[in-house]
Amino acid sequence: MKSINLFLVLILFIPITVFSQSIESNEYNRNSIAIITVKNKKWNKEIVSASSNYDYSKFDINEIDSKELKLDGLSPNGDRAKFIDSLVENSDLGKEVISYWFGRKANGEMNVDRVAKRAVYNANDADYDNSIASKRGTAMIEDMGFDLVKSSYIFVIDNPRIEYSRKNKSYDINSVLYVFRVEYTQEIEASIFETWINESDTPKVRDHKNKCFNNIKIPLKLVYTTKNASSSSDINLAFKYIYDGLFYNLEKDMESMAVGSYIENVNPITAKIGTKEGLKNGRRYFAYKYKEGRDGELKKVKKGVLRATVIADNKNTDLGKTPESSFYQIAGGTLREGYSILQKNDIALGVSLGYRYGGYEGYALKFDKLLSINKSGGSNYLLFDFTGNYYTHIKPLSENKSYFTSVSVEVGYGYGIRFARIFEIMPIIKFGADMLFDTQEEDKELNQGYAYMVMPELRLNMNLAYPLQFMVGVDYGIPFAYEKNYKEILDYVETSKGRKRKGMGLSAGLKYIF
Repeated sequence: MKSINLFLVLILFIPITVFSQSIESNEYNRNSIAIITVKNKKWNKEIVSASSNYDYSKFDINEIDSKELKLDGLSPNGDRAKFIDSLVENSDLGKEVISYWFGRKANGEMNVDRVAKRAVYNANDADYDNSIASKRGTAMIEDMGFDLVKSSYIFVIDNPRIEYSRKNKSYDINSVLYVFRVEYTQEIEASIFETWINESDTPKVRDHKNKCFNNIKIPLKLVYTTKNASSSSDINLAFKYIYDGLFYNLEKDMESMAVGSYIENVNPITAKIGTKEGLKNGRRYFAYKYKEGRDGELKKVKKGVLRATVIADNKNTDLGKTPESSFYQIAGGTLREGYSILQKNDIALGVSLGYRYGGYEGYALKFDKLLSINKSGGSNYLLFDFTGNYYTHIKPLSENKSYFTSVSVEVGYGYGIRFARIFEIMPIIKFGADMLFDTQEEDKELNQGYAYMVMPELRLNMNLAYPLQFMVGVDYGIPFAYEKNYKEILDYVETSKGRKRKGMGLSAGLKYIF
């Protein structure tokens, strides 16, 4: 068992060591969480099981005794969020988390086994190289685990609405995630070490230290809240979708929850993160260069945008031999080894607004969803395009104007090819329907018509100021099935407005990537 004196030395030594290394490498510290669910007496076993069946492997889990939060004192019209905040902040959950970190037993004895183990799992090869070069060797890595204790959080998940719709045969769920940070300060750490029980302590000393530990208050602070809603016929999928959304928002909004690393190589771009950090194909990262500002403080300057391509399995890797994941740069300037990269979640959905000239002419709204990206930047997309227009025309033998509306809807697949950093060319094949409506015709059997079509397209996306792009595309619509009314309505529009039943079209507009 380590003595108190050793711990006091570590208290003084560790913050200096870790701080200096964090500036140099912008290393990612793995967060630890305790999960608390707001209890609902009406839940059946299926709901209880589904709500607790989520994969939290990106985090270290603090398995504290408290698993549920009861809202027995909440009035029917009470503020649910404030009540939860008050319950948690006035609880001993923070002490439970710290007790778990130090393996505190019923008799008050503690150890640093979990701290050391998690430090080794969190460490990267740079930490390993630094430790080998030091006199203390890999013991230095174990000591760095104390800094991980500061990255402890409590996730309180509240599902105030879980309903089953017999009509839609689906579960409708509303969820709220409350994130509380354990305010583990150096003063609290010193107080805990003062209550550390040594083998030589007498029963009287042990009793005194346990009383002192019980009097320690470890604050909790609400640092983030987010909401999500989901529906699915499968209760397990409903909870997966809703939790995916909650944690997507969390990682996007809280930088401390985002994975960070640095560039190891630039051709191709690689970094030593992978499955251990929850890295997935297509995940977006920003690359930064650190420079000193006029005030002497280090500031990060964005240099590029990357997407993860090949993901390394680094969950069971020896230190010093960590495999590297590959990334592809989709925007920005020249990157260099040592630049920091930081996870910046997006939904990888491009939305374009523009106009289609010729062919199926009209105002165009286009969506492209990135499905995957390979090491060379080749990208698979699912596409949905919507084109609409409005025409006026005087029919033969009539003095009144007629009003026509056209709507074209296409779904397709595209493959993005990047031949330069700012350009992406995308061959596309789409299938869809072109619909025409005569808004003045009262007979419902005569006032609308449609035709099915196939449409190849070649589209070019050019970065203006990422995530803003300029989009231009050339397509050729080929209808292969006409409905009778479609031809008759089109005769009016084609004659007067030049809208074609088939042929080439040119689209142009602005695209934004969300």
